Amino acid sequence: MSHRPGRRWSYGTLGALLVAAALAGWGMQVRHQLPGPTTRLAAVRTDIHDTSAQLVRLEGSLRHTRAASASAHRALAQADGQLADAKSQLADAQAGEALEQVSTVTLQSCLEDLQAALNELAVGDRQGASRSLAAVAPSCRSAGSESS
Repeated sequence: MSHRPGRRWSYGTLGALLVAAALAGWGMQVRHQLPGPTTRLAAVRTDIHDTSAQLVRLEGSLRHTRAASASAHRALAQADGQLADAKSQLADAQAGEALEQVSTVTLQSCLEDLQAALNELAVGDRQGASRSLAAVAPSCRSAGSESS
């Protein structure tokens, strides 16, 4: 066997070359599987687009909520006004009822005193009837002024 000096490969060198070639092929395969800068940039752009779309939806929802809130505020103010009117009407009605009760009591007192005076006249007691009429005059005047 003749040996030429530049062409002889040792098993170690051949093995090292094979391992280097295998590692280089594996590195190329890994590089294709891992996301590169372009892939990461596309993912970031997609995230930005999705976030922007969500922001637009949320801003629309916020505008709708603010409009509904303003409408509810106006309705509440109107209801407050109606409640104040109803309270005022109730107070007026209660005052009128109290006045009517006072007038009724005063009128009842006047009528009872008049009946007593008439009973005294019926039995012929003119002086008693005169005293009863004098006593009844203030309550009857009061009843007349309250009913006006």
